[in-house]
Amino acid sequence: MMVAIFHLARSSGLPYKTFDYACYGWTGVQIFFVISGFILPYSLYKTGFEIRDFGVFILKRIIRVYPAYIAAILIGVVLTFITHRENIPTMALFSQLLFVNDILGSPYSSVVFWTLAIEIQFYLVVGLLYPFFIKSNTMAIILVFALSLAAFLMKANNGLIFEWFPFFGIGILAFNKMFTNLTGHVFWLAMANLIIIVVIAHGIPHAIAALFAVLFILYGAFKKETPVIKAFLFLGTISYSLYLIHWDLGRAAVRLSRYIPLINQVGFLQVTVGIMASVFFAWLLYISVEKGSASISVNIKYKRKG
Repeated sequence: MMVAIFHLARSSGLPYKTFDYACYGWTGVQIFFVISGFILPYSLYKTGFEIRDFGVFILKRIIRVYPAYIAAILIGVVLTFITHRENIPTMALFSQLLFVNDILGSPYSSVVFWTLAIEIQFYLVVGLLYPFFIKSNTMAIILVFALSLAAFLMKANNGLIFEWFPFFGIGILAFNKMFTNLTGHVFWLAMANLIIIVVIAHGIPHAIAALFAVLFILYGAFKKETPVIKAFLFLGTISYSLYLIHWDLGRAAVRLSRYIPLINQVGFLQVTVGIMASVFFAWLLYISVEKGSASISVNIKYKRKG
């Protein structure tokens, strides 16, 4: 939601003052990376993942991610024809199926897709290195810092995971604190050093977002039956679809809202229309595509002897 509000307030031709209340919404990406750093090892831990399961794990992730992603690409292509926007080169459309546009220097059809390329790279890293993350906390900390410092040594660009690994590393350490024997003082010492790396490499707002995310993971506890929490659980359920389509369909809704009396005079209301449309279309994408692919992915089990 933070990212969606940021994009709709910034990229829909609205007055600049409308952008003020959403100017740090981009930090939702950093929060997303921290959450992924926690969730992926936790998922592997919960399912008893072993390195021999790597191929099945990648297959599960592809089935989980690709159908809704391809649907979002098609939605963008259709809107390009309808609105007569500048066409994305055919090669760029095909290369984004492999998430290599940043490496090749080609544009994505939607500006949000670059983070999925980083996420795919993280799948490869966590699948291959998970046994080391879980084997010992010392090894986990060494690996997290080695990969985080690689950003400085390799001068990686935004399209490679090294630039963003400190955020994933923060999530990995949170996983180790909750599910292994990583002691509190060692965890917080390692966390403080990772936050310093984030400040140096990215800046203070990034570090604040990462710290907020890890504190929420460790200490957030809520009663699920309350209406507000149910609303957030719903948004969490459709969050991947919302992320995929808000750039195209949400911005289109904001532009159409300019023809609605009264709303066309208030930038905040136009963004609200865009968010409501994004949530609605994300729900449609979820029930029509994502829910089924998620179910298939979950039902693929790792093979076990006996």
